[in-house]
Amino acid sequence: MFPDVLLRPHYLRGHSISKVMGAFALAGKDLIKIKKTLIHIVCLFIPIKSWRKKARNKLLYLAFVAPEPEYPYNSFCDCEIKEKSVLIVEPLTSHGEVLPGLTKYFQDLGFNVDLFLRTRNVLANPFCDYPQDKLPRFFPGNGQQIKNCLKLEKTINYEYIFFSSFYYGEKYIFGGCYLKYLEFCPKAIKGLLMIEHVLSDPEKYGAKKWLKEGRLFTLWPFFQDVPFLNPHYFGEKRMAANKNGTTQFISIGGDMYRFKVVVEAVERLLSFENKNFKIIAIAEREELPKIPERLAQYIKFKGSLDFAAMFAEIRAADFILLPLSYSVERHHTFLRGQVSGTNQLMLGFNKPCLLEEPFAKAYGLSEKNAVIYDSGRGLADAMRRAMEMGPEEYGQMQKNLQILADEMYEKSLDNLKKVLQVAEGNNK
Repeated sequence: MFPDVLLRPHYLRGHSISKVMGAFALAGKDLIKIKKTLIHIVCLFIPIKSWRKKARNKLLYLAFVAPEPEYPYNSFCDCEIKEKSVLIVEPLTSHGEVLPGLTKYFQDLGFNVDLFLRTRNVLANPFCDYPQDKLPRFFPGNGQQIKNCLKLEKTINYEYIFFSSFYYGEKYIFGGCYLKYLEFCPKAIKGLLMIEHVLSDPEKYGAKKWLKEGRLFTLWPFFQDVPFLNPHYFGEKRMAANKNGTTQFISIGGDMYRFKVVVEAVERLLSFENKNFKIIAIAEREELPKIPERLAQYIKFKGSLDFAAMFAEIRAADFILLPLSYSVERHHTFLRGQVSGTNQLMLGFNKPCLLEEPFAKAYGLSEKNAVIYDSGRGLADAMRRAMEMGPEEYGQMQKNLQILADEMYEKSLDNLKKVLQVAEGNNK
């Protein structure tokens, strides 16, 4: 749990974030359309195209982004920054899942950790399983509040400032390098560090300078000359002792195509004799996907969950589904520098993954620690193999996956040590 000052508002306590947000989404769907239409009509009267676009984006921002709840940030102005401290900054309302792991790496190296994060990530609470005596200090706020705090001269007291998202995309208002959004470079004793979640075009997003200086990480070792830092620690790991009698799969995030693949796999599985399975689907969508009535007993769609609820579902599951397809071109980014959040959850909770062979190879997985299929055999066949897997084989697969997770942790920690040593040498 977060400290008392960061507890959710009273009307959210005891309720799933997904249920509260879902109720507002359904009730306000028509209102959103009306607001957007009115904004576009008003802007039609602005004669100059560039002004019209700027005014439209500003109004859309005020209507849908600016209402993000604020927290007072005077606490940061008044706080004392301890010696050997690092400031981790997460500018996005997403990517909260990387924050516990990044905090753990810096704490392992003896740093005190402070954290700037968005209000939405506070409510989602990614540190729900983190050891309570090792929680970092949290300074939450909206995008503008975080920007204001980074302007303060006192940030020079941090050894490093670490951006846990280098690309910054704010709906209706900005998309690009976070430093370009800030329009200044925050000050720290030994400078900035950052991690990029999708390193597909370093030149386009302003990453080339930081790559050259060795200050930019990726989430996975896709590139020989770029250090990686894989944050898959969420708290004390609780491994399931045995595979469930009814095989439980879980699907997390993804586009509608991925959900369609899962539905089609279930359709095929119904033709098999073994139907002893169920699937939990977790994803934030504007519209609920349609699940055929005959499949409702096998697929449960739970929408967007806070981290505590999502972690509970993952712990209860046996396997994680990652239905990426090589036949879908937009999924190729997961072979060239983008890492699915499922990867971190798989390693952090020691849950074997079902995925296509090209993506398994990209993530260093094999038949020893994952259930791999090709486009011909398909997801349904992989699910059937997972269902028929005995407890001994499943337990060995978990042990092998644990070995990979430990290796990734040690290599990541070593990479961070080396980058800090270079930064310290340059600073001297």
